[in-house]
This record gives sequence, C-alpha cells and structure tokens, in this order.
Amino acid sequence: EHFIPLFNILYFAQYKLFGAHHLGYMLVLYLLHALAAVFVYRIGRQIQLPYWSSIVAALLFAFSSVSWEVLGWSFEQQFGFGVVFLLASLDTFLRGAPRKRSLLYVFLLSLVGYWAGGPIGIVLPMALTAYWLGRDVNERDAIKGTVVRVLAALWSPLLLYYVTLRIAVRYTSGLPVNPIVYPEFHLNVLDIPGMLDFSIFGT
Repeated sequence: EHFIPLFNILYFAQYKLFGAHHLGYMLVLYLLHALAAVFVYRIGRQIQLPYWSSIVAALLFAFSSVSWEVLGWSFEQQFGFGVVFLLASLDTFLRGAPRKRSLLYVFLLSLVGYWAGGPIGIVLPMALTAYWLGRDVNERDAIKGTVVRVLAALWSPLLLYYVTLRIAVRYTSGLPVNPIVYPEFHLNVLDIPGMLDFSIFGT
C-alpha cells in the first residue's frame, strides 16, 4: 500500500528472475548496503575526514550500525534503495553545490530516492537546508539567487513525489485490494533526530 513505484517494479523484476530463491534477493540487498557504505566513505572524504577515518566510518556503517532485521528480509530492499539514493544525493550536493549541473543531479537522485525508497528521504532536504543556510547564507553568491536555486533543488523532488502520490491514491482508492494510501507522518520536532538516525544509520 505504500507509494514506492520504482522499488515495486524492480522487486517484481527480481521475482521474475529469482522466483522463490531467497538468496538472489539477499545478494541484491547486500550489494545495496555495500554501495551505501562506499558513499559513506566518499562523504567522509568530502567533509575532510582523513583517509583512514573515512574507511573506519564506512566499516562502522557496514557492520556495527547495521539493522540486521533490515538485512534479513528481502523486501526491505526498499530501505536499501532509499538510503543509497539518499547518500548519493548527499555526496553529489557536498561535491558540487551550488553549480546548476550538480543541483540537477541532486534533484534527479532525490526524486528516484523517493520513488524507490519512500518518504524516508524527507530527512535529506531537512538536513541539507539547515546545513546550507547555516554555512552559505552570508556568502556573496547567495545574493545572486543561489539560495533559491539550492532550496528548489532540495525541496522540489519532495513536492513532485507528493503530487505523484496524490495521483496514485486517487486512481487506486477504489481498488478492492492493495489501494495506495498516504504514509503516516508524525510531525513532531522531537522525532527528527530519530528519523535521521533510522534513515541513515539504522538502515
């Protein structure tokens, strides 16, 4: 019932390929998790961690902070896809913002992240908005519209995801089985740290 169309398509393709053989699904999930660990290393280097500190951060992500429940159920690939695209967006943003090409990639990666991993990606615009405004709002190029461009790249994927969600709910609400529903959001400021931890480290 959750609106994760890209994941559903990929999962169905795996079903056609692997059938009832669980190992194939798990290998895909482990590959996603390994790719996420690579992005953790890249982000560590981008925020100027030393080489070995970045390696350690990636290993901690890969082994110490793994939610074994997520890695034990094949359908939890939705979280794996979501985190890979979340971290890829973060890596791209840190490497290239506020260049237009970089922001376009952030927009596309974020949008695919919503469609493949669901609304857990909402932590990305929240965190990067605070980061960007806190770091660069007083910079000279911010006056030339950079902040508006950055905020548009961060938040428009979420808006587009919401629009497609509304369309999906409208056209499936009459189905006798598996109608798409709106996700439940707990809009409490105190939940934000937990959302960040679950979305990035827990998964």
